[in-house]
Amino acid sequence: MMVLGCPQPLTASESVSIVLGSFGSRGNADSKRAELEQKLVRSLRVTAVEVKGQTFHRLLTSPTSDVVLARRQMETFRSEQYPDAWLLFHEQAGSELEMSAAIRSGAGAEPDSQLEDIASKAGDEDGFITNEPEDTSTIGLDDELFSGFDDFEVTPSDTTQKEARWIDFGGQFMVASTYSYDLNTGDYPGLQPYNGVSKAQTILRMHTNLYFKEWRLHVGAKGLYDWFYDIEADDQFTNDVLDEHRSETEWHEVYLQGNITDSLYLKTGRQILSWGRSDSLRVLDQLNPLDLREPGSTDIEDIRLPVNMTRVSYVHGPWTMDMIAIHEIRFNKLPAPGSEFMPGVLPVLAEEIPDDGWAAEHAFNLTGVFPGWDVSFHHARLYDDNSYLDLFDPTGPMFKHQRLHFSGLAFNRTIGSWLLKGEYARIEDFQSNAAPARTRRDVMLGFEYSGFINTQLAVETSVQHLHDWHENLDSAPIYRPRDLWQSAFRISRTFLNERLTLLLVALFQGKSLDEGQLVRFNADYKPFDALTTSLGIIIYSGGSDSVIGQLEDRDRVLLGIKYHF
Repeated sequence: MMVLGCPQPLTASESVSIVLGSFGSRGNADSKRAELEQKLVRSLRVTAVEVKGQTFHRLLTSPTSDVVLARRQMETFRSEQYPDAWLLFHEQAGSELEMSAAIRSGAGAEPDSQLEDIASKAGDEDGFITNEPEDTSTIGLDDELFSGFDDFEVTPSDTTQKEARWIDFGGQFMVASTYSYDLNTGDYPGLQPYNGVSKAQTILRMHTNLYFKEWRLHVGAKGLYDWFYDIEADDQFTNDVLDEHRSETEWHEVYLQGNITDSLYLKTGRQILSWGRSDSLRVLDQLNPLDLREPGSTDIEDIRLPVNMTRVSYVHGPWTMDMIAIHEIRFNKLPAPGSEFMPGVLPVLAEEIPDDGWAAEHAFNLTGVFPGWDVSFHHARLYDDNSYLDLFDPTGPMFKHQRLHFSGLAFNRTIGSWLLKGEYARIEDFQSNAAPARTRRDVMLGFEYSGFINTQLAVETSVQHLHDWHENLDSAPIYRPRDLWQSAFRISRTFLNERLTLLLVALFQGKSLDEGQLVRFNADYKPFDALTTSLGIIIYSGGSDSVIGQLEDRDRVLLGIKYHF
């Protein structure tokens, strides 16, 4: 964790500061900055908190989709709404937990001892915080840490600033393996090679950033190779499986971003933009397709696929308006027929890919952030990332993607250590296989609780309701019930000064949580700041009528190593 700036003196009764991030040490902060610079795929948040006695109060948790916009929100909160609150910039709600513990431990102390205590609780043994006894109005920072994040001007004018770099490089090297210990090949002898070690990937992500005044050019690329398909004989797999799963190279996020004016911001290129408030379920988060080739093996923020789009953002007071044109038509990545998660050889059907020109899809978003709550309004004209089967096309059966009218809203409400959240979407012209197009309404409600030290708890539930439904829709060839229920439970806790993180995620299908279940447990340990080792397990269960239940013999152990450079 790192305290980066203080606009006015700390007092015994109130903590006043700006906090950017939650990091265990200098090296950890550097690796986290590199990770943010590399992909920025997670839904960013700015949180305002305050201390009253020994109680930690979360005033708001505001969603934001970009680092620059997060900085602007922080400036607004600092100057207009929360001059006496801690402000935290972070990726997920859980990263505010350690700061809340540090604030609680320092409440009521004299200013100097309070700063020292917060610094020690934050694990700042490398001297990020310089506390001069004769003047507690400034907390210095080493700007080289966030070089490239030059927009975060949160320290007083007399704070020493270093010259910003004009270019930087970074990346990640990852090794990921899975062991399938419960695979039943049954009627699919083609699954036999996946019994045991079923993945042995090496993944390289690299990026570079070029800076010029208020502008940044980000170029990211990704390469993947799965050595599992070299260990097993090629003739055990179809060409589709080898093409889709053995290797992959692509440009990841490649974009230009900067300020046109003080209130107008541009970001154009291949990028990821997350809508909504949910961390586990999708209602409003529809702008980017997903990589679904290994269901449930990682969090949703790690499987979004970038698309080419142009986003213009206008900021006025508490409101941010986004106008978005999406130039690239890209759909979900699915397992290849004959692979572990899609056994058997299916008939090859054509897929219609729309080509509607430069602005094939477009979207609009208006977000307002106010004391204790925020709200956003959304509208989009998008193609459904999931295809439907058109049996009556004149050229023969083929997969198509319906063009949807999409609108909705989302909110957050903070009450002490509780965060209440919700999303609503109305989707017109929704198509499900051979059924006529209908209207669908999606609702998500959930909460997060951060009252336990170093622990984050989240519960979410959603339902997709199909209008004008009749029982014929729930039979072949459509198989679409009136209501689709999903629920998610998530709890995480950090240990050993944030070196060890334990995470439990459970996903349920069905109103009574009994139609399909997925449970994933992960233990991530950082022996040093740039290196993360991971051990996990996934268990699938449920009836064969549910998507998750069909995978109940795909239980697996997960192993991973990630190195930031």
